[in-house]
Amino acid sequence: MTSEKKGGLIQQFLLGLPLRKTLLASTGIAILLLLVVSILGIRQYILYQHCEQVVTTSKHLLFQFSSIKEHINEALITKEKLHFKDIQGEIEDLDSIIDLIQDDILIPEEFKQGFMNQTDLIGLVVKLRSVQETNDTPSSEQLSAVTTLLRSMYGSIAQFHQGLSSYTQALLLGLHKTFAGCLALVISVISTLLFLINRSISGPLLQLGQQLQGITEGGKKAHKEQNTNLDLSVHEIVNSVTILSAEHQRLSRIFSAITLYETLDQKATSPTERWHDICSALQANADYCLVWVGDLLQDEELPHPVSACGCLGATEEGCLDILDHLLKYCKKDGGLCDSVSKAMQTRRTTVSRLFTSSLPESLRGLLPFTDDTFSSASFPIPSRDKTVAIITLYNPGHDCFQTCETRLLAYFFNHLVNNQREAAPSTLSSTPADTVSIQTLSRIYRYYALGSLTTGLAHELTDLSNGAINYTQALLDLTDDQPQTMEPKALLDKLLAEEKKISRLAVDLQQFNRDTGEESRQYSVQELLQPIDTLTKGQARAEGIELQVSIDPGLPLIPKNGPDIQLVILSLVQNARNRISAKYPGGRDKKKKIQIRATLAQQKAYNQVLITIQDQGTSWPSLEPAQNDSGSAPEPWLELHQCRLFLQNFGGDLVIESDSDQKNICSLFLPC
Repeated sequence: MTSEKKGGLIQQFLLGLPLRKTLLASTGIAILLLLVVSILGIRQYILYQHCEQVVTTSKHLLFQFSSIKEHINEALITKEKLHFKDIQGEIEDLDSIIDLIQDDILIPEEFKQGFMNQTDLIGLVVKLRSVQETNDTPSSEQLSAVTTLLRSMYGSIAQFHQGLSSYTQALLLGLHKTFAGCLALVISVISTLLFLINRSISGPLLQLGQQLQGITEGGKKAHKEQNTNLDLSVHEIVNSVTILSAEHQRLSRIFSAITLYETLDQKATSPTERWHDICSALQANADYCLVWVGDLLQDEELPHPVSACGCLGATEEGCLDILDHLLKYCKKDGGLCDSVSKAMQTRRTTVSRLFTSSLPESLRGLLPFTDDTFSSASFPIPSRDKTVAIITLYNPGHDCFQTCETRLLAYFFNHLVNNQREAAPSTLSSTPADTVSIQTLSRIYRYYALGSLTTGLAHELTDLSNGAINYTQALLDLTDDQPQTMEPKALLDKLLAEEKKISRLAVDLQQFNRDTGEESRQYSVQELLQPIDTLTKGQARAEGIELQVSIDPGLPLIPKNGPDIQLVILSLVQNARNRISAKYPGGRDKKKKIQIRATLAQQKAYNQVLITIQDQGTSWPSLEPAQNDSGSAPEPWLELHQCRLFLQNFGGDLVIESDSDQKNICSLFLPC
């Protein structure tokens, strides 16, 4: 196997290891080598220091023995008397030093073999004592023996000292060689490890840095430039990975919220319920502390809240009340609703980084803003060529609503939510919702109803016209025969009244026929109910049905959608006529009566106009859509489920109920 293949296998093996194990193994090997070198160096250093001490001791021993030797030689030459006691004390000191050297296990035995011992010292003491005890001058044999022994002992000490010094020098040289060799080994091993780590770790790390730089700069051009110039540090790479990980978690939570919404949306039957499901699904995400949806109204600075989730200790209705107070505060001081107002102006997604320091304490305790900093994002919800609502999300802090997150939320709102909203009116008819809008269906039904009304009013208009003609002819006859009577004045008054009725019918027909797109003003309840009373009272009277209309004073105005509301009420009145006629087919009956009343309802967090239609005919049909299997032509009037969808399209609702007196009550809740 070649070296290149071995290197490739090693690199592949290192790349396969977890990063933690690779770093731990590299660090462990380096520490182990340094530890071995340190132990070996310490051992050599201790041995060298000990030998150095022994050399010093042997040098001292050599010097001390030289002193004894010179003293003895001098005494023998001058023939003076030896001071044996002094010499004996020094010899005893030498004996103790020799014992220490002989017992030292670190000194090689080869140096100890030629070294003097206690036997040599005892022989020296014996010879010196014999010389001292001689009365006459010592003989030449005694002097020669002492001199020879001294020379021999001195030679052994000198030889020991020289050999030990050479051994110590060799130890020092070996210590240096050991240090140099181990250092070279450590350098080579660490260099090899660093080389392998550089190829197996630094390369992928640089590639990761390039990818992160490409993501942060956003573009292929930046990715090409970074191959030769990578300005990211390890700290920046770690921060980038941390930020991307946090953003990935936020995106995952958004997908979970979308999944939850799809589950909830299967049970939703109206746009209001769908808005509530959207708020609930998004508020379940830990990143968003407050979510609310607002419908856009003409001439209003901020949207009108229709659903909200996240207020502290409050139901949805209570949260809507809190948002009303918040929006009133925003109209004065702005700030918290900055993203909403900008989204209304630009019709684009808007993100704001704000502070709650200026928020009143009365609102601070009701809103889920735990910190002083927060972020808000507002997303316009388009429907064909206009914006119908704005969804606003709040996050505590300034790290949320980055580019990927806002794009995902915008995609969710613009496609999934918008598709659901546009699909809601699709059951109004068999025509698909993507080809006919609710405005077009309203126009078609009003034209259809107008034809039916005109047919029913033909006889009434004919009678009124004939009456006007007869009154006019009688007036002419009286003018010719009796010009001085007062009857012409009365006839003129009757003629004027009949002509006003004709004019009123014509005006109401024209008003009912107007297009919903021609005006977007507000309507009073009187404007909505008066034409219906005029157009249906004559036909109801002909069938023996009494129509009663009651309107409470001081009711608020209803924004927009007046023609659609009239179409719904007119359809419900015609439905009641048919059911009364079916239950009481002929003649007059006091129960053949339709009562319409308009009041102010306060059942929810905001006021609504309540219009009730009460009768005692047969029971109302189901609110669920039903197929027409009879083969007959359908009625021109809206069915109940169609009426409900028309109202829910602009925030209203329809409720059907019956009481104990077998009275049928239809309640219309209209936003105001």
